[in-house]
Amino acid sequence: MTENEEIDEVLEGAQRMLRGAYTGLKQFQEKEGEDKILGLYNAVTFGRNVTFVLQNLKGEAEGFEEWYEDRVEILKEDPVCSYMKDLRNEIVKEGKEGVANYASVSVDSNDLWRKAPSWADSIFIGDQYGGSGFAVEKADGSEIKFYYDFPNENIETGLYFPELKNDERGWKVPGDAKEDLEYYIKVLAELVRDAERKFATSEA
Repeated sequence: MTENEEIDEVLEGAQRMLRGAYTGLKQFQEKEGEDKILGLYNAVTFGRNVTFVLQNLKGEAEGFEEWYEDRVEILKEDPVCSYMKDLRNEIVKEGKEGVANYASVSVDSNDLWRKAPSWADSIFIGDQYGGSGFAVEKADGSEIKFYYDFPNENIETGLYFPELKNDERGWKVPGDAKEDLEYYIKVLAELVRDAERKFATSEA
């Protein structure tokens, strides 16, 4: 393999990691329950792998060290990107979720029960995964959850990163984890595009 081929292979590897991060983000956006958290894990860990793979250009692509050093400083100064790097380490080493749930409810419970199916034993709003819906109690006392998006109700639920300091960005309320994750992957996508513009040797 020639030097140019090795450079292009590294860049393709970075794109592959980025696609993995996007897949995790989509899972986090669309799934419920534990599947949502697994999507978060994939988005954060694959996102971090983007930078790991790009580092393989060191010694291969001329000018990479200076280019990468400048971008690392930018990532370190960005509170979201810096937090995601630390969160990845906590996920890998400790299995930490890194998110907490929030809920804002201004609705009559009777209105919610009118939407409940006949088999529902209870209603839950903003569980540990940021979801809402109905639950059925099993004979052993455990519950089976059925997620449901209550339409036209004053209910706002979701997940946020409690250790991501909101005051660093001038926020008065917690930021939504989905928006933070989208922002992080957007930054990584621009990093990969920048690397391709700078170091790609093929026309593809």
